[in-house]
Amino acid sequence: MEEKQIKRRGLFRRVIALVSDIFMPVIPVLTAAGILKGLLILAASAGILTESAGTYRILYALADGFFYYLPVFLGISASKRLGVNVYAGALVGAALLYPDLAAAFAEGAETLSFLGIPVISATYQSSVIPILLGILLMRYVQRFFEKILPEIIQPFFVPLFSVLIVFPVTILVFGPMGTIVGNLLAGGYQSIYGLSPIAAACVAGLLQQPMVTMGFHWGLVPIVMSNLAASGTDTIMPLFAAPVGGQTGAVLAVALRTKLKERRATAMSAAVSCVFGVTEPALFGVNIPLRKPMVFGCIAGGIANSITGASGTLATAFAFPGLATLPVFMSHGVGGMLAAWAAAFVIGFVLTWFTWKPEMDDIGGEK
Repeated sequence: MEEKQIKRRGLFRRVIALVSDIFMPVIPVLTAAGILKGLLILAASAGILTESAGTYRILYALADGFFYYLPVFLGISASKRLGVNVYAGALVGAALLYPDLAAAFAEGAETLSFLGIPVISATYQSSVIPILLGILLMRYVQRFFEKILPEIIQPFFVPLFSVLIVFPVTILVFGPMGTIVGNLLAGGYQSIYGLSPIAAACVAGLLQQPMVTMGFHWGLVPIVMSNLAASGTDTIMPLFAAPVGGQTGAVLAVALRTKLKERRATAMSAAVSCVFGVTEPALFGVNIPLRKPMVFGCIAGGIANSITGASGTLATAFAFPGLATLPVFMSHGVGGMLAAWAAAFVIGFVLTWFTWKPEMDDIGGEK
């Protein structure tokens, strides 16, 4: 039994290390885009810029473009890490966002089929899991054709056969997997919220950031939009604040405790990004690789989110909670949401500060 546990723990650590290696190259730009996006929303809220102004639209395209085309960037990074043709990986990511397919998916019904197999609608903008699974599959597909094809034709036909196999599997299997899991989580949330808003808030606070790492949180977006269309308000988006606060506190504690200059710089910039509601740099760059900060951040979010649930905070538009988007949550209970963020920050920081020690974790070279 102990040997099996060791093997499982080793596999888990390898998976975490792989995900971290894939995200590390994009973390600096991810952080920059998140900060720029937050500043633009803040400028619009303050009346410095209007959303219809050319300056705002151009800069917002720069900031939001990274998140929209995240599958392309991850396709490149994952391909480099897994030894796959980089341009083939980028092609799969770009094809997932092709306007014609995106328009078909936006219709909501299964209007597409591939070789007679219906294609289930899925949202690929800013998605993570479909492209990562696709590139992982491509690694084995590429190796297979490199073994059976003559070397003289490999430069052309290996990429061709790779994308012809991987892309259909991605849109037929990997994309719908994320949608199905997201819908199940959303349905579970609605059931729990109907019974107890505080219980729903605690569960959401505990699971929201792990959902972000897999892209499953996008499964809640249709429900949010439906709530806004029906009543003009939504209860889901405010519950994202405390989980962000927990991860912010955890990553800041790492920044202040670590002895590595590179990790400190990454953690500090990630903390700034978190303040604007963008946690991916903190998750993939620091907290997940070190494990304990991620766990403590989730625990903090779960505990503190009870304050948000009790206050009944409402959102009047679609926006992830952050410094720049506070006006969206001003209609009701914003004080409770801010108190939850602060409480989660303190809990995440304290738990990480007193429990995580640099010498306990050697991922990334910490000794």
